[in-house]
Amino acid sequence: MMMKQKTRELSEQLVTELNRFHAGGRFYSAREMVNRYGVSRRVVNSAIAELSNRGMLEVRPKSGVFVKRTSLMRTIVYLYPDWPGDSPQYLRESLKTAFDQYRGTYLLSPVPYPSFSDIRSLLENCNADAVIFGLSGKALTHEETAFINRLPMPVICLERQMADVSMHSTCGNSEYGALLVVNYLMKHGHNRLGLLPCEPFSGEVNIRYNSFLAYAQLFGCAVEVIPCRTNSWDYAVEKAYDAMMRYLDRRNGKLDFTALFVISDDSCKGVLRALNEHEIRVPEDLSVIGYGYSRDPCYMNPPVTTVACSPEASAKSLAEAIDDYFIHPDPEKIITVRNLPIVFERKSVGMVSQKG
Repeated sequence: MMMKQKTRELSEQLVTELNRFHAGGRFYSAREMVNRYGVSRRVVNSAIAELSNRGMLEVRPKSGVFVKRTSLMRTIVYLYPDWPGDSPQYLRESLKTAFDQYRGTYLLSPVPYPSFSDIRSLLENCNADAVIFGLSGKALTHEETAFINRLPMPVICLERQMADVSMHSTCGNSEYGALLVVNYLMKHGHNRLGLLPCEPFSGEVNIRYNSFLAYAQLFGCAVEVIPCRTNSWDYAVEKAYDAMMRYLDRRNGKLDFTALFVISDDSCKGVLRALNEHEIRVPEDLSVIGYGYSRDPCYMNPPVTTVACSPEASAKSLAEAIDDYFIHPDPEKIITVRNLPIVFERKSVGMVSQKG
């Protein structure tokens, strides 16, 4: 770990020093770097190898170290759907912070796109060294998967488990997240649960849904699913509101569960509005927990407890994986980042014993 840290620190210093040289010129010798920076020859060799892999230095046997480029800014495009909600913006800020740590090596370019856009045209016109792709809710077709795999730059699909089809991807371990939800509610005395699936059934949402049902059944909890049909690029907040209102209207405001799991954090806005219109108090009459990492739940009334991966931790892991991909090029390498979700505890879940 110490060797890796010293190598990174020296590499960053050398990138700054490159501005003093011209492309094609001779750089410091290994001995000069040892004396100049007070590090071991091993650290110097490792830093030279790293910058060589980045295309900035060239080692010529028996001649020395030469400058190939004085600056190498790799462009990382972050494509994200332009639907309402601040989750993409939150991740964009976290990605910028993560890539800024590499001091001029990467340029992050966030690009929103209409949710119904054709994936091929989006990526064909994308001039980048790597693409971080926040897919809309729809599933990838076999043709789209094959197309992405043929592209010359890595395309990292967010929140999808795609390693089994040799695609770069990140995922948030939704199965573990669903277990966290069930466990958290049970610790608060809830064993009669509601589930509102207000997102299209693809990728992580599908895993989240089925895992929640499986774990609830395993631990002896009863679950009532509130029907909510949602398609890609629908406004899930309104869909959740409509589904909750239909459910409550049919039952004259009566509930058969003490806690409700809303499968999307943004959609909790619609759920809380419907509950308020039926004069159902949260968490006194019903506890509510969502899933996701947008800022919105912090400002809802009451602030909503959610389960999600930390965007800061997720962005840091992804930036490290992309940097490693370029430093150690390998045509067989697949970028796979798996993040563990945590509970963001707020005020929307109460103890059953405290219910009025």
